[in-house]
Amino acid sequence: MNTERRAALKKQATSKRGRSLALTLGGAALLVAGGTLAYFLLKGRQSGSVIPLGALLTPQTALLSLTVSTDESPWRQLKEFGTPETKIRWQDQLKGFETEFLTPFSLTYDKDIRPWVGPQMNLVMLSPAPEDVAQVGANATVWFLPIKDAQQAQSVLSRAAGSGTPQKRTYKDVEVQTFKEQTGKAISAVMLENRLLIVSNGNNTLNQVIDTYRGAPSLAQTPRLQEAMSEVDDGAAFAQLYVNLPIATAGLLQNPARGTAQSTIARVQAVQGFGSTIKIEDGGLNFKAISWLKPDSKQELKGSNKSQTLARLLPADTLMTTSGGDFRQAWQDYTQGTETQLIVPISPSKIQASLLKSTGVDFEKDFVSWMDGEFVMAVVPTANPSKQGVGMMMLAKANDRTKADQAFKKLDAAMRDRNSFLVAESKVGNRTVTTWKVPPSLPLATHGWLDGDVAFFTFGAPISERILTPQNNSLADAALFKKTQSANLGSNMGQFFVDLPRMAAMMQNSPLLPKLAPSATPFTQAIEGIGMTAAINNPWSTRYDFTVKLKR
Repeated sequence: MNTERRAALKKQATSKRGRSLALTLGGAALLVAGGTLAYFLLKGRQSGSVIPLGALLTPQTALLSLTVSTDESPWRQLKEFGTPETKIRWQDQLKGFETEFLTPFSLTYDKDIRPWVGPQMNLVMLSPAPEDVAQVGANATVWFLPIKDAQQAQSVLSRAAGSGTPQKRTYKDVEVQTFKEQTGKAISAVMLENRLLIVSNGNNTLNQVIDTYRGAPSLAQTPRLQEAMSEVDDGAAFAQLYVNLPIATAGLLQNPARGTAQSTIARVQAVQGFGSTIKIEDGGLNFKAISWLKPDSKQELKGSNKSQTLARLLPADTLMTTSGGDFRQAWQDYTQGTETQLIVPISPSKIQASLLKSTGVDFEKDFVSWMDGEFVMAVVPTANPSKQGVGMMMLAKANDRTKADQAFKKLDAAMRDRNSFLVAESKVGNRTVTTWKVPPSLPLATHGWLDGDVAFFTFGAPISERILTPQNNSLADAALFKKTQSANLGSNMGQFFVDLPRMAAMMQNSPLLPKLAPSATPFTQAIEGIGMTAAINNPWSTRYDFTVKLKR
């Protein structure tokens, strides 16, 4: 055999080995990908799954992911709560999937989906492809449905097509089918490996899911997602939520009308995500939640968890309260910008400037400097039989009573000399109370001391006597308050509580409180109370327990 022939054969053999190796590696890659998908879907069927169902195929840029159980038991239990009106509204919300994706094609969930779908379904919201914006608006909806019976799932697609033929296209070797209803309603679907049916109201938006399937960054690869969600994992949960906070808050933060400071934007954008498991309990819903910072964030969560004790000084019928272990730290955090400002858009700098201008008192220097202990702010009804009047109250532990007394005296002088208030002292028992009155001698605010180092300040209707001469029971002993506070986070950085029906009723009549939107009224009548406890989990995450007590 001549040299050229041997060289040609060697080259051919090498080429075959190369192609064989490529096919082997390619086949292995497909096997791993398929096996990973199969494993993930199987794992997703377990109630204790930490990662949201569909996370391997959900683009990392998704706005939110909500995984819900398809087991009928928790949904039947959920239907027991609420008023007749809220039950109807809630059922309408639950039928969103059926209304948007099934009804236009003469399909129903019970008849066409339930027989073959796995134990969980996953709803994901994405920014739509430009071609889909006109149809779906700002967000596209994608549903991930695990398949127990591929033949039944395929028959649903056939029934969705009706007498027509679905439009088909191929993207990265994956077939996408689009079904159009006579009125123009359209949905698109992808079936992967006969294991997962993916349905969306945005045809081109599905390309993002396929890109993720082919290796683009997925939700499952989100930094710290696995570790954070394991902190709130609950095998008894019927739903799991993930919110991409930087994306979810971008619109609010950039809204010029809110005037959000750049420091606030930077701090909120440093938060990676918010996750929660949701469990149905005898009295309502329990949310075990967590928020966490991005790994490259220069921030570090500050503060410490402490036992909250000031609730024992509040009346048992307190309508709403929020508390914390360190007012100075809370003020500094809020001033620098936190997620809280998205919910309560108050500007600390404006408060500081307004108080300085009207009274000459520097709030941070004169007050915040000694308020580094526990504090509580509350809305408290008056003691009169009708209890129509309400006042606002703040209790704060002082680290320097002398400095605190000087601050209050400075404020009293400013209210008397600059604003013509009547400022007078009186005795309630053995305690001295300073009262501000406006002509004609109407009390507006009071302040004084409780238990040696606890300063109090009230505003609005007269309520100081309710803490100066307390009854036998306090808020800490109230049944509703105890039912809404977390036993898991006994040592914490703050708590929140609201007796919603009573608070909502007071909001409709009190000039001191904001008015409640009429659309919210039915839901306030279905909820007995809401409680929240927050605790620093580690330098990069914060834990929350929410309890929503529902009426039956």
